[in-house]
Amino acid sequence: MQYNSSMDILFLVLIVVLLLLLFFVVLYRMEHKKRITLTKFLNRISITAQEVRYGNLSRRLRSSLTTDTKLIAENINRMIEALTDRELMIKAYQMELEEQKHDLEELVKIQQDFTATLTHDLKVPILAEINALKLFSKESFGSITSQQKDVIKSMIKNNEELLFLVNTLLDTCKNRSGALKISKNTESLAETINESIEEVSFLVKKHAINFVPPKKPLMLDFDKIEIKRVIKNLLNNAISHTKEDGVICVEIVLRKKEVEVIVIDNGRGIAVSDLDKVFEKYFSTAKKMRKVGTGLGLFLSKQIIEKHGGRIWAESEEGKGSRFHFTLPF
Repeated sequence: MQYNSSMDILFLVLIVVLLLLLFFVVLYRMEHKKRITLTKFLNRISITAQEVRYGNLSRRLRSSLTTDTKLIAENINRMIEALTDRELMIKAYQMELEEQKHDLEELVKIQQDFTATLTHDLKVPILAEINALKLFSKESFGSITSQQKDVIKSMIKNNEELLFLVNTLLDTCKNRSGALKISKNTESLAETINESIEEVSFLVKKHAINFVPPKKPLMLDFDKIEIKRVIKNLLNNAISHTKEDGVICVEIVLRKKEVEVIVIDNGRGIAVSDLDKVFEKYFSTAKKMRKVGTGLGLFLSKQIIEKHGGRIWAESEEGKGSRFHFTLPF
């Protein structure tokens, strides 16, 4: 009887051990399955994030593993939906910007056309008035007094200054619209500078403009009309900022691959804070001195020199004058 009781107890213990073993096996398989499922879930998160990164906002994440993974999936889906909404808002804003850009371009074109037409139409009466005043000055319509001649000369000078400003404005509009073209020919740089000095002589009061041309003819490929415009703009700028008894010098410096032209004045100079702005559109230090100035002369000069493949810059010290440089390549 004792032997049978011992066998029963041993058998019972064996059954309990087997049941425990079976329980742990089942538990292990369940946990292993969860780990596999969780790994797959994490992989799906990675794939979803990658697709969203490259613009697939239609991707959604699903999970029925646990309450926590469901919550994670829902939060990720909400983030994707928020990104989708933001994407739609951005597209709508971009469309609105494109419409505004188109309207602005139309407005700029109208403004440019209006300015070009206005300045072109202004040239005709100014030229007519200059020619008529010159005839009066030559006494073509009868004799006039010396005092009247002085007044007429002053009127001619004022009209020529006005014509200079109108031409600058018109050429800036042409350059802005792409209508201003550079036509290069082999020209004498010294001759071009001399002609430019002569053409701004109407602006000179008691200024001295000194230019010593090189001994040998310096022939370069450039657009003579446009380079003369640059030189006249720089001379006009120097005259405007120099006292009547001031001295303006024009120098030519030969470099290895380029020629440098320097216009030097002993005027009031330019403030350090303004030096970087002098070639900007509509910036004019003349306005600070209560003088007429469009702020386009130096801006246009910069466009012309850069179209020639050259450089233009300014150096100055207040009270001691300014130096404007530009280069033309050989």
